[in-house]
Amino acid sequence: MVGSDRIGNGIGEIAGSVSLDKLKTNIEWAGKAAETYKATVPAQVAGLNSLKDLGLQIRNSLVNLANGLDSFWTQIIGTFAGLLIAIVAAILSAISVVGIPAAIAILVGTIGAGIASIFTTISAVDSLTNSIAVEQAAILDKVNSLGSAWPRTNTESMSHSSDWKRNS
Repeated sequence: MVGSDRIGNGIGEIAGSVSLDKLKTNIEWAGKAAETYKATVPAQVAGLNSLKDLGLQIRNSLVNLANGLDSFWTQIIGTFAGLLIAIVAAILSAISVVGIPAAIAILVGTIGAGIASIFTTISAVDSLTNSIAVEQAAILDKVNSLGSAWPRTNTESMSHSSDWKRNS
C-alpha cells in the first residue's frame, strides 16, 4: 500500500498546489489571459482530484481482492488439513481390529465435514466473484467521471502581449 499512498498523496499535493489561491499567476497578472487561466484551473484541479479518487478506488479494490483470495486459500488449507488429520486418526484407529468401527465413523464424519467445507469455499468464491464485479463497476464509474479530455486554457487569449498585464 505504500506505492498507492505515494501516488494518491502525490496527486493530492499537485491538486492543492495548482488551486487558484496558491498560484502566483492569479495574483500577479491580470487581463484576458489571466481570466482564461482562472476559468480553467478549477476544472484541472477537479480532474486531478478525480485521478486521486480513481487511484484510491483501484487500491481499495485490490485490497478487497487480496483479502478475498486470502480467505479462499485459508479455507482450502483448513479443509485439506482437517481431512488429512482425520485420515491419519482413522488409520491409527484401524491398526487394531477393535478400532475399525471408530475409524469408519471418523472417516464418514470427516468426509461430511469436508464436503460442507468445500461448499462453503465455493460460496466464498462466488461472493468474491460478485465483489470483483462490484469493484470493476466502481472503477469504471471513476474512469468515466474523468471525462474524455483534459481542460485546457484558450491559448488564443494568451498569444498577444496585451493579453497579460502585470498587477502593481
